[in-house]
Amino acid sequence: MRAAKKETTAKENDLITTFEVQMEMLSRGVKMENIDFNKSLSTKFLIEIDEHGNKILYPPFNVIDSLGETAAESIVDARKVQQFSSVQDLKNRTQITQTQMKIFEDLKIVDSLSNDEQLAFEF
Repeated sequence: MRAAKKETTAKENDLITTFEVQMEMLSRGVKMENIDFNKSLSTKFLIEIDEHGNKILYPPFNVIDSLGETAAESIVDARKVQQFSSVQDLKNRTQITQTQMKIFEDLKIVDSLSNDEQLAFEF
């Protein structure tokens, strides 16, 4: 019995290009990181070279579905004033919605931020 051929969808075809670009990046020594509240820009990718000479690419905030340029700019503008100290601080000083915050949580972008403004002491 022969397996039926599966036709690829448009979304799958688009992913092929994404995977090809990712393979090319890896072959050139470029590593992609997650969005970073301390580094990512609102609408442009950022490339940095770390202390070991590795190239690191940070995606912009607006690559997230439903996060428009205005919300992305609000994050960068608030960060210019002061780094975010917590998830609550992020919510208070930017224009992101609860839905967008949920996406940040699902993508583990907020993992570097504490949940509240309480001081933590490490002994």
